[in-house]
Amino acid sequence: MLDLVISGGLPVGGCGASVLRGLGDGSFELAGNVGPGPTLGTGGAGCDALEVADFDGNGSPDIAECFVYMPPDTFSGLNGVVDIFLAAGAGAFDWAGTYPLSAPEEQPYTAFDMAVADFDGDGALDLGFAAEVRWLSGAATWRLQTFRGDGTGQFERGSLQPFTCRDCDLISVEAADFTGDG
Repeated sequence: MLDLVISGGLPVGGCGASVLRGLGDGSFELAGNVGPGPTLGTGGAGCDALEVADFDGNGSPDIAECFVYMPPDTFSGLNGVVDIFLAAGAGAFDWAGTYPLSAPEEQPYTAFDMAVADFDGDGALDLGFAAEVRWLSGAATWRLQTFRGDGTGQFERGSLQPFTCRDCDLISVEAADFTGDG
């Protein structure tokens, strides 16, 4: 039977999720709660994305949750992070790591969505983000960032490249072979 996972912001900061067990008749019951990971700032400003995939290769669905927070002692921008939670069985999850999204020059950096796919062809699932670099009072620049999965539920920084997004208000990113080049 299919289950649901629902993500949202928490009053203490960061994001949490609830796993709802499918009962087979179109209804659900609470199976467990997920997160939050370690809170990095003075409060969460929003949960931006949730993806479910088998990041550690054990056949069970794991959770990646992306959120925005305000860094301590900073009032000039928001930063983004992604928390990884690995399935522990029966709707329970264990926190496996927090990965900050930041530009090399450590500017405020916020992802608006993420996609899961094997972007580097090594057989392990990776994460891809369409992100905005913006000071609260300034103009935005856009970047595409990836984190390379190692197949055990851990990630490392992958590519980071700017892109042009004229008159953009990013809300979503999806992965597919849109150009048909394999």
